[in-house]
Amino acid sequence: MEVIEILNSLVDKANEKLKEEKDAKIRELERKIVIKFEDDGNYSTFLRKGKLEKFSEASEDETGDIEVYLTMDTFRGIIDGSVDAVNAYLTRKIKIKAKLMDKVLFAEILK
Repeated sequence: MEVIEILNSLVDKANEKLKEEKDAKIRELERKIVIKFEDDGNYSTFLRKGKLEKFSEASEDETGDIEVYLTMDTFRGIIDGSVDAVNAYLTRKIKIKAKLMDKVLFAEILK
């Protein structure tokens, strides 16, 4: 399965959770999210009206309100469960550039 297919399957799961979300803050947010793989390209999506859009390829210099940096190995490990996402964040295998409030809100969505 290609990276973009994996990312978009995660979008589908996140959107299911977002449908159940009672917090009006998330429905009001508009954020651009860019995931930058150190070894396999960049992808971006938007959160609008309480729903994530499908990912598309992004340019190397594209920026977002939320930027996530990691390697493919770390990403695949998180997907298959062999890498704990919190531990990867604490050990800086995942770097997130965003406002603190955005980090908190998105942590809730991704649980």
